Amino acid sequence: MLFKSKKTIFFVPVLIWLLSQLFLWEPKLFYVSVALGFLLLTFTIKEMEGNRRDKNWPLFLFFPAILFLGSSLYVTLIPNYYWIQSIIAILTGFIFSYLRDIYYFLNYGAQERAEKLYNVMTISSFFSVFTLASSIYGLPTFVGISFWPLFAGFTILTAPLFFQCFILGRLNIIEKWPFFLASIFILAELTLVIYFLPLSFNILGFFIAIIYYLLLMALRLALKNDFSVRTLRLPLIFSCILVILLLLTSRWF
Repeated sequence: MLFKSKKTIFFVPVLIWLLSQLFLWEPKLFYVSVALGFLLLTFTIKEMEGNRRDKNWPLFLFFPAILFLGSSLYVTLIPNYYWIQSIIAILTGFIFSYLRDIYYFLNYGAQERAEKLYNVMTISSFFSVFTLASSIYGLPTFVGISFWPLFAGFTILTAPLFFQCFILGRLNIIEKWPFFLASIFILAELTLVIYFLPLSFNILGFFIAIIYYLLLMALRLALKNDFSVRTLRLPLIFSCILVILLLLTSRWF
């Protein structure tokens, strides 16, 4: 079938790009474009898995689907055309990288792709959290939607991102369920608290994405029984620098 071909790696990102342009051209087609994008990604990931016994394609589908949803919501809030096209270009690039690595990982059992796939998942999930968080902070202002159902949807959609990255490794996730539950709870609590800060929805979204990144790194170290201040030092320093830069360059009120 067409979706099993290697050409899928190239033409699916192009179709995702075209669907994004479609609802920008005609906003009334937003839901149609998103639905078609989900179907396209579903058929692609499902066919890539082929005849493997472990039917994990729904798990592998989650990352690009959430990335596409978050990016689609976010660009509806941005007035600058060039920023919109940049976000869509980033989305397209992530979809291409993800499909390329997942294709070789599923079809040829290329284990060396597992680490590359993990990196793509980590970076794309950061971008997904940023776009989703920015959207739930911005939509109540621009569209008049209540924040609370958006907050509930954000919590539900981002919760699987904490364990999705670890489906590639041989880590006993079930034994560490308290760590996952704590990470989900902390992110939800801070998402709610940060909502009341007098900052733009973009800055608030970045804060939540940084918090998610720190929690994910801490979770990874905990799963490897290597959690300590020393091992978490670099992510903490990187996150602190980002937060300081955001605070210095952000516009209050």
